[in-house]
Parts: sequence; structure tokens; C-alpha cells
Amino acid sequence: MKRVKYLVIILIPLLFGLWSCGEKGKEKEQRASNVEVVEGFPSQTDEAVEKTQKAQREDQQIAGKDQAQSRQEDAVGKREKQTYAPETSTFRKETKVRRTPRYPVTIRVDIPKITGIETTYKIIHVGRDIYEGSQSEITLKIDSTNFDKEAQLIAPFYYPIKFLFKKDEKINLRLQPILARVKFYDKSGLYSQKLNKIIVKIEGKKVGETDQQGLAQIYLKNEGSNQLECYKAGVIKRQYVALNFTNPDSLYEIGLDPFEHFVQLKLMDDNGKPLSQKSIVLYGGRGITLKGVTQRNGFIKFSSVKLAPGIYTIQIPDYSFKNDRLEITADALDNERRYLSLKIPLKIDWYIEADIRMASLKLFSADDKLITEGTGSLKVKLPKGVYKVVADYKDAHREVIFSATDTPHRLSIIVMHPYLSALKWQKDNPGKKIPSNYIQAMQNISPGDEYFVDSRLFLAKIFIDYFKKYDMAVRMYNDIFEADRSSQYKSDILFQMAQAMMLSTDKMKNTKREKELRLQQALNEYCDKAWAYLSYLPQKSRKMWGMKITALRGELNYRLSTYKEENNDTRAARRYAEAAKDYFKQFKMDYENLAASNKLKQELKNDYYRVSDLLSMLESKIF
Repeated sequence: MKRVKYLVIILIPLLFGLWSCGEKGKEKEQRASNVEVVEGFPSQTDEAVEKTQKAQREDQQIAGKDQAQSRQEDAVGKREKQTYAPETSTFRKETKVRRTPRYPVTIRVDIPKITGIETTYKIIHVGRDIYEGSQSEITLKIDSTNFDKEAQLIAPFYYPIKFLFKKDEKINLRLQPILARVKFYDKSGLYSQKLNKIIVKIEGKKVGETDQQGLAQIYLKNEGSNQLECYKAGVIKRQYVALNFTNPDSLYEIGLDPFEHFVQLKLMDDNGKPLSQKSIVLYGGRGITLKGVTQRNGFIKFSSVKLAPGIYTIQIPDYSFKNDRLEITADALDNERRYLSLKIPLKIDWYIEADIRMASLKLFSADDKLITEGTGSLKVKLPKGVYKVVADYKDAHREVIFSATDTPHRLSIIVMHPYLSALKWQKDNPGKKIPSNYIQAMQNISPGDEYFVDSRLFLAKIFIDYFKKYDMAVRMYNDIFEADRSSQYKSDILFQMAQAMMLSTDKMKNTKREKELRLQQALNEYCDKAWAYLSYLPQKSRKMWGMKITALRGELNYRLSTYKEENNDTRAARRYAEAAKDYFKQFKMDYENLAASNKLKQELKNDYYRVSDLLSMLESKIF
């Protein structure tokens, strides 16, 4: 069995080889019988087929060599020609390479530097980029056929340059930056800000910064439209505007929203230790009130569109600290590298004084422990807290409780009666405005006090002469009238009330109708009541107050006539004008009937001149 198996294994390959040789012979005969005869060309026999296949292999080898040579030499000017091979029925593609001489050209580029911008440029020639970089001198190989063709050098933020390559000649080119003059202004018109220190960027690169007048020279990326990013250092807000650049000689104006200004402060205590997590208030002119909390290192940053160089007030409630002379300079404003340093005392200097220099003063803490004592005045450093001052002089005794957080850090104690103390202060300081603490003390005098009327008259005079607060004077006169201490005051007081109310209309910011109503109240209520109370006055003063009330009635009617005339109410204006004439004529007649030696004539001399002038003006009017 083993022998048979070996014979089978040997015979099967032999039989298969004989069979395949027979099949190949049949295919050759079939191909020979199927050859098409073309006129002018020999028929393709087996020998011809072998030649054709050999020619195809040669063509493939030639084509491979041509392609390799083309890639290595960067062939230019290829010429392709199709020829027909006589010994084959296929076409063969022949490629011929013609080399063009290339010459080196040196280009020197002068690039003016722009701070913060790294300049790169590229050269375009024959429709393609032949160089890109930033070298100031380069050498390029250019085909001789392209020397007459235009090239272009392009760089962002510079004008493009066109030039021609020349054989054996160095080319010198100078880039010129694209510069635009721009003025920035506050387009809102609310604060008239000078937009200085505005940083301008294009695609993240700084191209300019404004000066104190808001002017800047800006490097532009290209001619035409440019997108500008505008901001201030230290301010988060960014603004984006478009600038269409056409003419380098033009001044372009760009409106921006107002930017926030900022200032940095560093607060420390007496020992130089930073004050952390403390509430700060900064306020000043233009309605600025800014609040904030210090950081751990004592720094705080205030920002507002209204901030400007000037004098400001800073308060620290926790330390009862106030500085109303904080100067913010132009250098400190909008400067991230600079801050204003302030030392805050932990104890505040207090000055305590009495209106009487010989008064004894004692200062106590909240738990009645004596801190210090003296005569007339005390100067002491006090930390935050509540304190009591006791002042004694003869039979007078005063106790005042105050807080060390109060401002200003000065306390005046009135030991005498407030009215007497105010008279003494005015005598010692002639021509000066009386301090507010004296005014407040007199206003607190009750109607049952023996100096109530005198203090109210004194206050009314102060409000009229020094502060021009006529409404406050009316209130003081009204307090006297309502106290009803004696009828002899009423005519005098009512006259003063009417006169003060008339004068108050000159200071009022209300409507003409409201002013008119006040004048009518002064005329119909106060003047009429004052006239009715004339009979209670002594004989000597009755004549004077009667003439004064007559002159005041005339002036009130004159003013009402003017208001009616302005409102085109001719009939009412004429009625008030006639009444004013009658009062003025009556006053002049009474004045002229006074004897020359009468003191009253001297006292009413100014009133007479005023009445004469107003009467002349009325008589010249035509209604």
C-alpha cells in the first residue's frame, strides 16, 4: 500500500504538467488565428507579441527614469510628444525636459521697528510665495524668464511694495509703516472726559496709546478697515471700534463710552501694620461716593467714571478716622504701579473747650473713670468709645456725653446760658459767623425760659444777616408770636415776619405761583395783623412801625403787580399797582410831614429813598 501511495503522489504532478502544456499550445494557435491584419502594418505573430511586451517594459523603465529626473531638477518647460510605434499597436508617450538658467538675486529690506510687534514679511512672485521670514537680507534664485515679471513684498502694519527682479543687481527696499492720527473723545458727553492713557490693540498687538489730550498715532495692519481694541490699563472693560483708513494726512475722530478711572490706596496703622477687612468710604466733588473693603495687605482700589485729579475725603468708620485733604494726583490716577499710602491713627486727637476759660473740665470714660482734667480746654488722644465731660463754673454745671467716632474731633461745651454765651462769643469775634453749636443750643431754649424771646430775635437776625436763611428767620419770629408773652411784641414781630417772607421769595427756587402765594400771605395776614396790633405799642414807636408797615405793604403790592404782569393778567397787575402807589404816596406824605429835627426822619431816610424809586417806576408803567 505504501508503494502505491508514493506512485500516486509522483504521477499526479506529472500528469498536471502535461495537461497545462497542451492548453498553452491551444491558446497560441487561437491567438495566431485571431490576429487582425491592418493595411500597411505587419500581422502580429507570437514573435511580434513578444516584441510588443518587451517594448512596453522598456517604455515603463524610461517613464520611471523621466519621472525621477523631473522631481530632482524641478523641470520647467516640458514638452510632450505622442508617437506611434510601428512594431506595436499601442501609443508611447515621450517626455523631453528643457532646463531654464536660474540666477541669484540679493534683496535688502529695511524694516523700521514697531515696539511690541515682530515683523515678518513675504515675497510673492509669479503668483506664488517664494519667501516668508524676517531677515533683513536674503538671496533668491530667479529664472531668467521671470525677470520682467512684477513681484510684491507684503508685511502687516506696512504699505505693500511692488518691484522687479534684475539680473546681477542688489535690490534695496524700505518698508513704510501704515500710521493713522486718531483722536478719541467721550461720545456720551456726560463727563467731558479726556480719554488719555487709552491703549489700542489690533489682533492682540499694541499699536498705540493716547496722550493727555486723547490723541494717538496708531499703526494699522492694512489700508481700509481695521478693528481696534481699546481699553485702559487696570480696567476690565474693553471697547471695539472699526477704523476705515484711507488718507494718512487725515485726523480720524472716534467716540468711545467713558472709561472708569481708578486709584489704589494702601492703609496702615500707626505701626505700619496693614489694615485688612476695613470698610472705607471715599467721596468728593461731582457727586462721588465710593465704598469698599480693604484686602488682607491693606490695599483697596476705587474706580468710577467720575474720578479725576483733585482733593477727596476718606473715612474709616471703624477708627473714627476722616481725612478731607486726600489729594489724588494725575500720576496716581489709572496707574497700576502706584498707590497712595495712608497711616491711620488708632487713637484720635480730641480737643475739648469750654466757652468760659476759667471753667473746670473733667473727662470720664463710660464706666465713670477719670481720664484727665483741666481748666478751659483739654487736648487728649481717645480710642473708639463713649465719654462724658463735666464742666463747672460758679453756679453753672454742664454734663456732655459724646462718642469718639463723632466728627469733627472737637467738642465745645457751653457752660453759661446759651444766649449769654452766644452774645459773649459775638462780642469777642466781631464780624464772624457764629458757630453752629451756639445756634443749636439757642434753638433748644424752651418758651418758658427768660431769654426765649431775646434768643429768638438774636437767631432771626443771624439767619437774615449772615446766612440769608429767611425761612428760618420766619420760624424764629413765629415762635415768638405763638409764645404770646406780651402784645407789645406782636406788631414788631409780624412786620419782621412779613418782611422776611418777602425777602425769602428772592432765594426760592419754586414756581412763580408759589412765590406769589407767599407774598399774598405776607400782605394779607402778617401786615394786616401787624397793623391791628399797632395800638398796643407805645406812642413813640407807634408812628415808626406804622410808616414801616405802610412802606412794606406798598412793596408787596408792587411785587404782586410784577408777577401778574408776567403772567399776562393785566387787570390784576393794574389793581396791585394802584394799591402800591397809594401806599407809597401815603408813606412819602407822612415822611415829608415829619419835622427836620425828628430822629424818626433819619431812621426812615433809606426807606424814603427806596419808596421814591419804586413809585417812579410804577408811574412810568403803562398797563
